[in-house]
Amino acid sequence: MKKYPELSDPTIAVEYLQFSSSDRYQDSVTVTFKRLDLTYVKALGILRIIDFSNNRFQGSLPKSFGNLTALQMLNISHNNFTGPIPSELGNLVQLEELDLSCNQFSEEIPESLVFLHFLSFLDLSNNKLVGRIPLDSQFSTFSNTSFEGNTGLCGSPLSKQCADSSPPSPTFLFSESDHEPNWLFIFVELGFIVGLAIVFGSLMLWRSWRTWYFDRVDRLLGYHHS
Repeated sequence: MKKYPELSDPTIAVEYLQFSSSDRYQDSVTVTFKRLDLTYVKALGILRIIDFSNNRFQGSLPKSFGNLTALQMLNISHNNFTGPIPSELGNLVQLEELDLSCNQFSEEIPESLVFLHFLSFLDLSNNKLVGRIPLDSQFSTFSNTSFEGNTGLCGSPLSKQCADSSPPSPTFLFSESDHEPNWLFIFVELGFIVGLAIVFGSLMLWRSWRTWYFDRVDRLLGYHHS
């Protein structure tokens, strides 16, 4: 970081780093070492690249990183950051590279990161992240190497499926075969209708047969036809 030569001095043991912001061009960074606080007021809002990789930074990642809206690359890999990934990183809409690997980040991947449409490189591997990997936007273009080493993560592109990824099929009280017509029942009904049609048709068309039929009915009922 050329604007902060003190941060590149290997003789300085940085104990604490804090970003603060009042407006775009009056951001500041506070470095604490040997119990002394040094505050540098610079134009952090126009920073393009931050590389804090391979240090011993620990604690939670400051939410104020989300104020660096001109940032194009952020690399804080190989540190000991803990806690959730700040959702404010979703404000870095110009970001092209994000490397948070080899830390102790936990909880779920913020959904806000799917709005980083220019993101071409992502590495969240070897943390303690959990939950489903977002599938929207650029996230669907990254391979499993971007997420490996997080035993609690699931979903594409990892081979580990989420518990609710395949919801059970709804249970119906009837099977598909119940939608098929019952042909035996239909044939019986048709036979009954055809039989009635033949009987009543004969009664209507043939007088002698009709006379014989009613005579037989009367005899069965105990009456004699006169």
